[in-house]
Amino acid sequence: MPLAFCQTVKKEELVTIDANTIISSEFIGNGVEWSAYPHADADDAEWGLLMTNKKWETVFKRLNYMKPKIVRVLDQANWRYLEGIDKDGNPILNFENQEMHALYKLLDYCQKNDIKVILGEWGQPYKVHDTHLKMQNTFTGATDPKWLNSIAEHLNYLVNTKGYSCIKYYNLVNEPNGYWSSIDGNWDEWKLGVKKLDSALVSKKLKTPVHVIGPDATPFNNDKSKYTGTEWAKESVLQLNNVLAAYDVHDYPTKEFVRSGEFEKNTLQ
Repeated sequence: MPLAFCQTVKKEELVTIDANTIISSEFIGNGVEWSAYPHADADDAEWGLLMTNKKWETVFKRLNYMKPKIVRVLDQANWRYLEGIDKDGNPILNFENQEMHALYKLLDYCQKNDIKVILGEWGQPYKVHDTHLKMQNTFTGATDPKWLNSIAEHLNYLVNTKGYSCIKYYNLVNEPNGYWSSIDGNWDEWKLGVKKLDSALVSKKLKTPVHVIGPDATPFNNDKSKYTGTEWAKESVLQLNNVLAAYDVHDYPTKEFVRSGEFEKNTLQ
């Protein structure tokens, strides 16, 4: 016996897009978090060299479809260009090792496709990640000149030697207000680190200027911090407006929070 199915379609609100009216001329576009592959991009990586040319092509094909206009590339010095510390306590930097060439593949794509890049580091090398190496005291924190100068040398090589003009911003520490970060919510340390990094970048006289972006904070509060997550964003504007060239924050809204309309309400406040 034949069966018939009928589905009642709910009438939705009509969305009209006016292509002739510019709401904002400053909107860059959608972007992605696209970091290099520290566990799989070199022969001696944790997982070995898994990023084959075929896999890179798959990544590029997907990005061609997505057409991102801005990319956040977060890394860590000791996963990429920091190969250790010499007998005098100075960082050993290598900008042409296998790990760096993996980063170059990523930056080559961004350069070719006119994609703005936010480059940065998760945090102080060895402090939160790779603690098994027992080198947590290699650097004294976000204000340590040895770390900040290493970052500046890194950018100097990327911009002045390699010619990557796509790199526009640098993010010193991921989510610095979080208890999981190498800053652990220490506003004063992060603020001074940002100022020192900005000065270090200026001293390199980069062909294409790279500016510091921040605070990169989350709305979650850390009892050790003098400011709430929201206040980190506000205080960055008030205290670092002559240093930070752009402001960014993170959020992790649930689908229920978005669909209920509460996310929009909180964003507009």
